[in-house]
Amino acid sequence: GDRYLQSTEMMELGGSEWTLMGNLNVARDGTSMAVTQRGVMVMGSTYHSSVELLDWDSKTWSVVQPSLNKPRCYFGGAVEIPASMFGCTG
Repeated sequence: GDRYLQSTEMMELGGSEWTLMGNLNVARDGTSMAVTQRGVMVMGSTYHSSVELLDWDSKTWSVVQPSLNKPRCYFGGAVEIPASMFGCTG
């Protein structure tokens, strides 16, 4: 089978069924996912550095900026670091 997928699914904690969450704009492999203040994001692939953000209500994905500096796959993901850790305000 094709290792590059556009489809996304989720399962609620404690759930027993998968729910379709719409197709990504870019078929990907080795993608990482992060939950940030902006929402659920997927990023990376063997040949793509783009980042996509899920619109939870419509279950659609949109490409957002910034992209990763280089395509990467099978990496550990991303974490959001609070601005307060760097003495930032706003």
